[in-house]
Amino acid sequence: MRVTKSRRGGPVIVIALVAIIATVAVSAAVLHQPQARTHGADITPTKSAAPVSQGSTLTSTRLNSLKLLNYYPSDAAWSSMWERWDIGTIQRDIRTMAALHANAVRLIVQTTTFGYPNPNPQMLERLAATVEAARTGGLRVQLTLFDWWSAYTDLTGSTTWATAVLKPYANSPEIAFVELKNEIDPTNNHAMRWARTELPVIKKLVGTVPVTVSVTGSDTAAQLAKLKSGLGTAQPDFYDIHYYGAPGAAYAQLSLDKAIASPAPLFVGETGLSTAPPPGSDLAEAEANQDHYLRTVEWATQALGLPPAAPWMLYDLAPGAIPRQSLAQSVAAGTQSHFGLLRVDSSEKPAAASISDFFATGIIDTTFNNAFNQHGRGQPLVWQTVGATAGTLYWDSAFSHSGGGSVALARTGGTSTLTPSYRVHPVVVPTAAGQLFALAAWAKGTSTTGRNRMSIAWFASTGLYLGNVQSPSLAAGTTLWTRLMVQSRVPVGTAYAEVDLESSQNTGTVWFDDVTFTRVP
Repeated sequence: MRVTKSRRGGPVIVIALVAIIATVAVSAAVLHQPQARTHGADITPTKSAAPVSQGSTLTSTRLNSLKLLNYYPSDAAWSSMWERWDIGTIQRDIRTMAALHANAVRLIVQTTTFGYPNPNPQMLERLAATVEAARTGGLRVQLTLFDWWSAYTDLTGSTTWATAVLKPYANSPEIAFVELKNEIDPTNNHAMRWARTELPVIKKLVGTVPVTVSVTGSDTAAQLAKLKSGLGTAQPDFYDIHYYGAPGAAYAQLSLDKAIASPAPLFVGETGLSTAPPPGSDLAEAEANQDHYLRTVEWATQALGLPPAAPWMLYDLAPGAIPRQSLAQSVAAGTQSHFGLLRVDSSEKPAAASISDFFATGIIDTTFNNAFNQHGRGQPLVWQTVGATAGTLYWDSAFSHSGGGSVALARTGGTSTLTPSYRVHPVVVPTAAGQLFALAAWAKGTSTTGRNRMSIAWFASTGLYLGNVQSPSLAAGTTLWTRLMVQSRVPVGTAYAEVDLESSQNTGTVWFDDVTFTRVP
């Protein structure tokens, strides 16, 4: 991630994805397949027919064992990590990462901070001590080079610098892999000529250590295709993409990325969502959304047989941690400072427990506050209200089918184009057209009228609406808890589902609880 960027979890635009996604093959292996303990679907990917070289197989094996975290100390990010270097803090943070069941850490090196083209010996010593601290703490290192650097015509200087930095790490088991450049621009001809020259240089310097280069953007498939073409015969050992698109589109987007990278392996080197609360929400909502986002992306990597995605990043950043080198960086700092799994005081956000459990067991928690036991400001977390001004929508502790609470919709109106409802995007998404999914929930009513039901809506990764199905309505009047259910087959071009709990033209109150969304074998 570059400090000048502002990350959001909004919709991602993927060119021609609707036509392509149904044909994308899924990888051979799902990481760690213990029995699921969640409400999610049990989806077994099919085998890919793409040829894989022996080198790619070895690299893929190494990658699949990685549980990597992006890292800066909470009070010293980017260049400040090395300028205000504190080995005691780094050793403590490595123990924290190991406690989260990570086994690798990303270290990012800025050329200007280390000295270019001849690195400062003190900076090289700091890097060596940090790598040793990681080794002692049970973590391997991803080493990212040439950060904050764009002198692409200086081939001699860049080779001199890389040689000095990498010389101690040739064939090193402590180095998981080396990243030539963070988020290179594949449309920059100078950058591509430089990368074509430097990739073979770096590979020779590190020997058996895999080498990669990363890209990012709203359409990672397009960026990756340009990168692969631009590198010509100077291909990396694997490709690294940084995904910050919509969570529901992750499987579809990564499917394309994987197909483009083939036969080289693919790794998601960054992903995440800031917990800086957007307008109209609070910290609890933002942190619940981050947790849901990361679990959705990790479900996608697992379903595609990819290594676990590396969350950006371990800590939130304290005021002053980001170097204020430009106005753009200063403006971005408000969002950038809140991507951590841990808060500045080292307390865990909900995502920390989810990632730790996933790293430890290989099991993804695919729940989406199904039982409505998580709430804040009178509303369920993760779920969104729709048409709330046309009724009274609230989380209710007084009624529950299973004991955790429920959502209530009372005195609802609605129009032909707007139905008051609670909405969520499940963690589990379709992997192929024609799959059958079932939505079920329990509902009860008091003096209900109108229509009180559930629906499954299908969307392409561009956000294009592809259709929906609705359950029967709850019987009018006053009812006990009643199970509602609806099934639907996945339309061609679908990337993700939307679940809606709906009430319209209802003069009474309806409650919903214990929602499940599962694939039917």
